[in-house]
Amino acid sequence: MPDRSQLPRTFSPAWLGAWALLTLALGLVLVERGIQRDVVLRVQITGAGDCWELGWEGPRGHNGHWIDASEPAGGARVPLREATEPFELRRRIPMDPLREIAFAWHDSPGGTLTMHKAWVEFRVLGRLWGVEPLPLLRVEGGTPAREASGVFTVAGLRPFGRVVWPGVGPPPGAVLSAWIASAIIAGGALLALRAIPSLVAAAGLLPGAPGRPGTRWLTLITVLVVVGAQVGLLLATPMVMSADSTAYVWLADLARQHGDFEHLDGWRLPGFALLLLPLLSASDYAALLGVVHLVLGVASAAMIFAIVRSRVGAPWPHVAAMLASIDPLAVLWQRHILSEHLGATLTIASCWVALVLCDTVHRGPLARRLALAGLLGVLLGAACATRANLQVFAAALPGALVLCAALRGRGLRGVLAGAASVLIAGACLSPIVLHNRAVFGRTSLVVGLDWNRFLWLWDYGRLDWNQSGTLTFEQFRTLRSRCANGINAWDVTDLLSEWRAQEGNPGPHPWMDRDARCAEMWREGDARRPGAIWEIAALSTPLHLGFYAMEPRHTPDDCGYLMGPLLGRAGPGVTTTSLFPLERFPPDVRTMLERGVRPLPAASMTQRVLGWAYDGSKVAHNVIGAAFLVGVLRLWSLRDRALWAVCAAVTLHAAVLPAWTFSWNPRYTMPLMGLVTALAIAGCLGRHAVPCAHAGGPRT
Repeated sequence: MPDRSQLPRTFSPAWLGAWALLTLALGLVLVERGIQRDVVLRVQITGAGDCWELGWEGPRGHNGHWIDASEPAGGARVPLREATEPFELRRRIPMDPLREIAFAWHDSPGGTLTMHKAWVEFRVLGRLWGVEPLPLLRVEGGTPAREASGVFTVAGLRPFGRVVWPGVGPPPGAVLSAWIASAIIAGGALLALRAIPSLVAAAGLLPGAPGRPGTRWLTLITVLVVVGAQVGLLLATPMVMSADSTAYVWLADLARQHGDFEHLDGWRLPGFALLLLPLLSASDYAALLGVVHLVLGVASAAMIFAIVRSRVGAPWPHVAAMLASIDPLAVLWQRHILSEHLGATLTIASCWVALVLCDTVHRGPLARRLALAGLLGVLLGAACATRANLQVFAAALPGALVLCAALRGRGLRGVLAGAASVLIAGACLSPIVLHNRAVFGRTSLVVGLDWNRFLWLWDYGRLDWNQSGTLTFEQFRTLRSRCANGINAWDVTDLLSEWRAQEGNPGPHPWMDRDARCAEMWREGDARRPGAIWEIAALSTPLHLGFYAMEPRHTPDDCGYLMGPLLGRAGPGVTTTSLFPLERFPPDVRTMLERGVRPLPAASMTQRVLGWAYDGSKVAHNVIGAAFLVGVLRLWSLRDRALWAVCAAVTLHAAVLPAWTFSWNPRYTMPLMGLVTALAIAGCLGRHAVPCAHAGGPRT
C-alpha cells in the first residue's frame, strides 16, 4: 500500500489552497453560467407597423431582439398587430451590466401600444428562482399613434456584473447557493482524491507480480494481425474525398506550383498538405496516400505496443496493438484524404516520447534528456501544424515533464526538458504564426477560431442570432426566411460577410472581417444563453473519452456522413468517392482533384461488416472509456506519475477541446481511440509503481 507519510495531509495549507482555488473556479462557472434572466412584457399592439425592437444598452453597445409584428408570438394564431388581447413578450437578456431596457417601434404611424406590466425572471439551472418587477418609465417620441418611431423605456436596471456577488443582480439566495454548492463539490472532490489509495488497496488492485515476457509466436501473430488488417482495409475500401479533402489537395497543389505556403488562408494548416505534396505527381495520388496511411497505421500500432509494454507484460501489449489495428473508430480515418490519421499518429508518437521522458527525466545524461525533449518538440510542432485542435497536447505533455521531475525532487531538470520541447515546437510553428501576423494581423496558429465557434453553435441550435445590434430588420427577415427553407452554417457566415461589406466596413481583411462578425454574434448569444457552451463542454468530455452513449442525436452526424461510403451507407446521389461537388472549382483545379476520385463501388458484404463493426465499436468504447477512468485513478494510487500524466494530457484534451472550440463532434477524437484503449489497458493492468518521493529510486 502506498506510504501515507508521503501523501499530503488532508487539511494542510496546500490542500486548503487547492480547495479555495477549485471553489472559486466552480463558483464562477455556476454563478455566471448557471443563472439566467428573462424580461417579460405584457403589451397590446393594434394597427401598428411590422418593425419592433426590445433593446438594451450594455458593455458591447446597443443590442436587442427584433420583433416582427406580422408574425404570431407566444403560441398566438394571429399576428401581434392584430391581437385583440394583451400578450406576453418573453426574451432572454444578457447577464451583463445593462443601463436600461427599451421597447422601440419603427414606422408605426396610427398604431397604438399599451404597456400593462414588465418584470424580470431569474432562473437557476433552468428553474425559476425569483421575479423582480420593472417600473414603467418614460416614452420618447410620443406614442405610436402620433409618431412613426419612438422608444418606450421599460426600466433602468440595477448594476449587474459578470462576477456576481450576493445582493447584486439576481436574488442573493441563488448566488449564495451556487457558492456553497461549489465549496461542497470542490471539497468532496479533493477528499475523494485523497481517499483513492485506500480505496484501491481495499479493492485489491495494488501491483502484483511482473507480467510474463512476450513469446515469439505471440509477436508473430500480432504482426500478422496488425499488417493484415491494414492491408485488408487498403484492398477492400476506397479512398474518400470530402470538402476538407479538396482544400488540402488544392493547398498542396498551390505549394507545388509556387514553392511555398504563402497562400495559406489562415485557417487551413500546411502539415497534411506537406504529406500530400510529393504524392500529387502520381496519376492516382489517393491510392498512393492510402499506402502511406497504411505505413502510419502500422507505426501507430508499434508505438502503442511500446507504451503498454513499458507497464505490463504479455499478452497485453500485443492485445493493445491488435485492438488499435482493428478499431473502426480509429482506423477507418486512414481511408480518407484528411489530416485526422496523420494527426493521430503524431499524437501517439508524442505521448510515447513524453512517457519515456517522464520515466527518465530525473536521471541520465543531460544530452539524452535534451535530445528526447527536442524530439518531443518536433513531434508536437508537427502535430499542431497538422491539426490545430492538438495544441492542448503541446502544453499538457511538457507540463507532465515538469510535474514528474518535481515529484522526484528534480524540478529543474523537468523545467529544462519541458522548456526545450516548448521552444522547439514553437520554432516549428513560427513560420505559420509569422505568416498570419503579416497577412491577417493576428499572432496565432490559426485565424478563424471565432468563425469556427459560430459554425458549431449554429449547427447545435445553441445560438440566439436574433440580434438587432448585428442585423438590420430586413437582414433578420432574410435570414429567418432562409432558415425556414434550409440553410447551413457555412452559408450563414457567407451572408454575414456580404452584409458587413454592404455596411461599408470591410475590415483589414475579408477573412478577418468574417471572423469578427461571427465573434460579435456568438459572444452576444453566449451572454444571453450562458449555459449553452458549458453544456457542450460537459457533454463532450466523456464523449471524447469514448462514452458514445453521450453522442448527441439532434446534431449533424458528421462522422456518419464521412464514413458512409466505407460502410455501404453513402447518401443519395453519391456515386463517386468524392462527397463534395467538384464543379464548384475552376477547370484546372477540378482536373487535378478528379485524379483522386473513383466510382463508388456497390455496397458489399465487406462494407456491411465494417458498418456492424463501426456501430459495435461505439458500444464497446463505453466500456473502454470507463476502464480508462479507472486506470487513471489506479495509476494515481500506484504513484505512477509518468503514465498518469500522459493519461491526464488525454483527459485534458477531451475537456479543453469542446470548451475551446464549442464542438462536441466526435470526429476530433475518434482517431485517438486506439491510444485511449492502450492507456486503459496499461492503467488497469500495470504491475509496477514509479516512486516519486526521491530521485533515482528503484521501481517496485
